[in-house]
Amino acid sequence: MTYYMHNVPGRLRIKIPQLKKNPTLAPKVQQVAESMLGVLSTQLNLLTGSVVILYEPSLVQSEQILETLDRHGYFDLDRIVTNEEYIRDKASRATKLVGRLVGGTFVDVALQGSGLSFLSVLI
Repeated sequence: MTYYMHNVPGRLRIKIPQLKKNPTLAPKVQQVAESMLGVLSTQLNLLTGSVVILYEPSLVQSEQILETLDRHGYFDLDRIVTNEEYIRDKASRATKLVGRLVGGTFVDVALQGSGLSFLSVLI
C-alpha cells in the first residue's frame, strides 16, 4: 500500500488508501489537518481516497502537515510515492503491457502460416 503525494507551495495533494470509500475516517483526517495553524481548507474525495490541503506556506510547510498526519496514523511517510515516481511507475507498466500486446500479436501473425514463414519473420 503506497501513499501518493504531490505538492506545490500552498497546495498539497495526497492519497490515503484507507480513506477510499471510508466515510467514518474522512472527518477525522479533515479535523487533524484543519486544526493545524496555516491550513486554510481541506477537500476530501472518498471515491479516490484523495485529500487536497490548501495551506499558507509562510505558516506551515507540507512536511509538517504530512508528519502530523503520519503521527495520527492517517499517512505513512515510509511508503510515500511522489508524483514523479507515480508517473514513472505507471509509464513503465504501460510500456510493458504494450510490449506484451505487440509481441503477442507478432507471434500470433507469425504462427498463422507455416513454420517456414515463422522463421522468415524472425530473420
